[in-house]
Amino acid sequence: MYLRDINLQKLEELRSLLRILPSDFYKMPQNILNGSTIGQHVRHILEFYTCLLEGLESGYICYDKRARDLDIEQMPTYAIEVIETIGNTLQHLDSDHSLTLELCLYTDDSESGTTKIDTSLKRELAYVFDHALHHQAIFKRLLIEHNIQLSPDFGIAASTLMAR
Repeated sequence: MYLRDINLQKLEELRSLLRILPSDFYKMPQNILNGSTIGQHVRHILEFYTCLLEGLESGYICYDKRARDLDIEQMPTYAIEVIETIGNTLQHLDSDHSLTLELCLYTDDSESGTTKIDTSLKRELAYVFDHALHHQAIFKRLLIEHNIQLSPDFGIAASTLMAR
């Protein structure tokens, strides 16, 4: 499954980065990130993958109601373990599944603040891939400014690479 493979590639890029990134830099609030940390962005990326994979069993996904595992944003070694767990699960995906996605559209807690839509594993794999790419692009400039070596394609969409 092509979507599985490109997500595995995106996760490997992230894992490779975490292996070379100093732990204190991973946890350091950055002005260019509006005071957030690379660790917070990594946590956010990984929790979307976790939500999707956990939703396969129930057929239901809500990225807005994800658990926020603060250990991911504080410990890059733990984040690497989470990436490996996600990757191992993704490796075994070989078919599409129908899913229901719940979106929180308003800040109130009422049922009227949410909507549910039909989706599929393939569509959500495309979404989490694009979501991860988006966050990589957000923190790429910071990494370059600190002379952290990246793959030239890190954080760049395939359509942009083709247009170049």
